Amino acid sequence: MHIGRVTVPYKIETDKVGPYILPRSFVGEGAGTFRLDEGSAPLKLRLSSAERPTQITLDGGDVATAVEM
Repeated sequence: MHIGRVTVPYKIETDKVGPYILPRSFVGEGAGTFRLDEGSAPLKLRLSSAERPTQITLDGGDVATAVEM
């Protein structure tokens, strides 16, 4: 996964809720784009579908933002 000019290693997994991406570093929302914080714990990035995802949902606790792919 590329966030700006940085490559972030990740795994794609599935739990009871559905498929998600688990990046090695925290990826969140910041100023209308993605934000990377290598010092924070990663969050699950939810995929709209395992086969052909069209959205990623950034789950930040109470706030979730869908991003078109």
